[in-house]
Formats: sequence, structure tokens, C-alpha cells
Amino acid sequence: MQANPLESKRLRGAARAQRPDFDDLALLPARRISASPARPAELNKLISLAGRLMPLSAAAPAIERVYHHDPRSIWAVHGRDGIVGVFAMLFLSKTGLNRLLAGDFESSKPAVDWLAHASEKVAAVYLWAIATPGFVIDAFRVVSLWLRSPRYASADLYARATTPSGARLSINLGFELLPELGLYRFQRHQNRAGANIAVA
Repeated sequence: MQANPLESKRLRGAARAQRPDFDDLALLPARRISASPARPAELNKLISLAGRLMPLSAAAPAIERVYHHDPRSIWAVHGRDGIVGVFAMLFLSKTGLNRLLAGDFESSKPAVDWLAHASEKVAAVYLWAIATPGFVIDAFRVVSLWLRSPRYASADLYARATTPSGARLSINLGFELLPELGLYRFQRHQNRAGANIAVA
């Protein structure tokens, strides 16, 4: 029997609607890896890993500076054989978010003034460097759960996709492209219109 093109299109749309987005990933267990903020003894290995997998070798001082400002920014991803990836984020202050949205943001050399203090609520999260070959969705699941805590729960996420696969992943996780900035943004569930409206 020949498929109805309109019905096929409807089913594809329904499948996309049911696909878990970034906030939904927190509800799904990561079975193959664990991840947590990096310990000081792990930092050099994480910098080395990032340098092998993406053009970040020259950014080692920046990674160290961000880590010392807030160690929760740099995560180690652990598999059966030890460290298998790095997941680095910039927790932006209002100043950092304003610079990002103004197009005046150099991610390779983030200034500490752009980052939220460790005790300050985060204005936005910039996904800075993710190198987790083979484990990216599992790593996102762990980080998604962490980012539900009060300090981060209302902070929208921003990222740049430097590869076609990165762009596809961003779209699949519910990020929207902001063409004028070359950024992808994920609006957190609680920030969406009507999210806090109670139904009697």
C-alpha cells in the first residue's frame, strides 16, 4: 500500500514534537557514563583532551582562568576506562549575556567580568567546549539534570555550532538559530510564555 504523503508528514511532525529537548533530557538516565565538576587533579588531562579534539590548545590559560573562577564550569566525563570527555560551560552574568547578545563576545578569551560569581544566580549558560566522542547525549543528560538546580534553572542556553553535526544536534535538542548572531539558543521551559500559568 502506498503511503499518503500528508499522513507521513504529519507523523514526522508528531515524532519531532515527542523528541526530548534539552530540559527533558534530565528525565532520562545516563547509563554509560558519569559526569561531575572536574577535580583539580583532572584539569590538565581535560585541557589536553580538549586540545586533541578541537582547536582549544591555545585556550589552556582561558580554561584554567574559568575553572579557578568557578570550578563547576568545567566537567569531567568518566567512562569505564577513566576520563572520556570534557564538558565546559561559561556561566554568564548579566554583563556577559548583554555582551553575547550585542555580538561583542570573544568566547576563546572570556573575561572574568562576564561570568557570574559562584554565589550569584546565572543569567545564561554558554556551552563553551564539548568533547565527548560517542557519549554526547549521555553527557547532556547529566548536565541537564544539574542545570535544573535553582542557580541555573532560569538561565537560557546559548551555543555556536562549528560543524554540521553540531548544528543538527542543537536543533534536535530544541535550540533555535539566531541568524543575526550565529548562535543557537535554548529557552528553558520555565521561561516560555504560559509556563507558570496555573489551571483551575
